[in-house]
Amino acid sequence: MAARLNWLLVAALLVLSCKGGTCTGASSGTAGKPGAGTSAGSGGSGSAGEVGSSSAKSSSGSSGTTSSLVLSLLQSSPIITARIPTTGAIASGFLSSTICPSGPETSTHPPVCTTELKWSMDTLTASSAGSAKLFIAGNVGVRANDIPVNVAAWECNPTYDLAVDGDGSVAGGTFLNLAAELDLSFDPGESNALTIAAVFTTPDVPTLLANHIFGEPPPISFPDDPCSEAMAGGMDWGNVNAMLSDEMASSLQGQLLKSAESRLCMKVGASCPSGSRADANGICRYGDNSCAPRPDILVRPF
Repeated sequence: MAARLNWLLVAALLVLSCKGGTCTGASSGTAGKPGAGTSAGSGGSGSAGEVGSSSAKSSSGSSGTTSSLVLSLLQSSPIITARIPTTGAIASGFLSSTICPSGPETSTHPPVCTTELKWSMDTLTASSAGSAKLFIAGNVGVRANDIPVNVAAWECNPTYDLAVDGDGSVAGGTFLNLAAELDLSFDPGESNALTIAAVFTTPDVPTLLANHIFGEPPPISFPDDPCSEAMAGGMDWGNVNAMLSDEMASSLQGQLLKSAESRLCMKVGASCPSGSRADANGICRYGDNSCAPRPDILVRPF
């Protein structure tokens, strides 16, 4: 009888110790403990500092990893804007044109002569290599919904409206998606100083932008306005499109980096961390131009 009671007591203790699906008294002494650098339940056995790659979409990433927090911050980024400057003296025979003759105006809707950039929420993925590098890949949406172009010859100087977008809608179009990557490097020896490299992986961005310029020039006609009809038909719009797309492409990489830094770097509040100071945009930077990362993304594992 005593032996039977002892057996029942042992069984009861085993049941309690396995409650919640994790047993803590297995013969190896490690059952139920994920290996360092491996998420629980993954079945992996990685070790700390192991160089490998694992992707994680934000919709399924755990809330306690650096990668999931970075993805969440990027997905909540506001639209980043860059001004398209006035570009003049684009000649076509006796005609000349000026892109954005009155300059940018960001307060209107849609903004005039302004490139908009936004991370595409459903496409971002993250992967890590070791404990100090993180790679982000996904689509970035780009558009410029109102770009006036003035064409002049003598007394005839009409203005046409162009747009760069994903669906050909002047003033209100959807974003045109470009593939992009971020390379995040943390320096443990410098308070985890963060260096971000940004690059578009879509080939030949200027040509892609030029192929998505839409607007009022031909084939649209102006039967009631001979001046506009003549100027639209006589202008070399290929030259205008090339100039505009080159101008936009030159600013996009800077916009991409600005978008990432504004979400992932610490901004000056009470003070910047020791060894760093606020730049013109209020981001805490070290002497090598790396930034002080937001404290809430410095968690492990990556």
